Amino acid sequence: EKAEVHLFTPWKPELEKSLDARVKFQPTLPLSLPGEKRRNLFRQINPLSHLRNARLIRKAGLDVVHFVTAHPSNSLLIPLLGNRLICFTQHDPSCHLGEGSSLRDYLNRRTARLSHRIVAHGQALKDALSQKLPPERIEVIPHGDYGFFKRFAKGEPSEETILFFGRFIPYKGIDVLCKAERLLRKRLDSYEICIAGEGEVSFDSWIDPESRIRVINRFLPDEEVAQLFQQARMVVLPYLEASQSGVLAIAFAFGKPSIVSEVGGLPEAVDFGKAGLIIPANDPEALADAIERLWRQPELRKRIGEGGRDLVEKTIGWPLIAERHIEMYRQLVAD
Repeated sequence: EKAEVHLFTPWKPELEKSLDARVKFQPTLPLSLPGEKRRNLFRQINPLSHLRNARLIRKAGLDVVHFVTAHPSNSLLIPLLGNRLICFTQHDPSCHLGEGSSLRDYLNRRTARLSHRIVAHGQALKDALSQKLPPERIEVIPHGDYGFFKRFAKGEPSEETILFFGRFIPYKGIDVLCKAERLLRKRLDSYEICIAGEGEVSFDSWIDPESRIRVINRFLPDEEVAQLFQQARMVVLPYLEASQSGVLAIAFAFGKPSIVSEVGGLPEAVDFGKAGLIIPANDPEALADAIERLWRQPELRKRIGEGGRDLVEKTIGWPLIAERHIEMYRQLVAD
């Protein structure tokens, strides 16, 4: 039995070139473009934008429409799609500290209520969503592999840095990592912490002249992301709160051990310790202990790194993720 897939997204020539030939590419009217906040707001509230995109989707004659991101305009588009079955991947049950707003939370909750199936990237996230939605409508499908970054890797991997990668947002616990670094100075002779990503954060109160921290605060192309993960001895996620993490999927692909806070779906994402060390949230001492442990024990790093690769092969590889989605669609249509 075959499934016909249509990808609806704003026109991106480089994306079309990378698609499987069996996927039908459908360029939609963009609702958000980088650096155009005012025009983006107009696009998102302009009914003509939604009518045009809805007409394009209806014309394709689809059984199921799956929204894979939590764009606020989803809840405005869904009522225009007629009797199509709707799926929605809800990456976060609610906005995290330092991001989003009550309006965004409301629109995402409305999208979930309008959907026939909601995909959650872990049992912990399903449990959180089940407080407001019928649990039978929620499917647990893990976050997929981000191994495509390995295409941009060059040279041999090294183990030079302790890497934090991602957006600079308060809930990511960057301040906890900086506090842990002060403890590490007394324990390790040679190390460097690389904090790489993008965000409006001031490091002045967190980093002093003695710090062994390098900050890269800008957008990073895929080639640089691959280089950072190649150079990492470990990847740290000292989050204060979380749902799931694409950063972990990159670490798994590169075989790098990780350290995660015991929040949200992160313990489940590292297979409860097999693919990463788990520490209490907001605990610089525990983070420093875990970093020191991994830094000094190459066999432990190897074992945890292999645990991440096993997850890619047995759980989060895209063929497996695709099968689980197709089964969800099939059951939804049958019901």
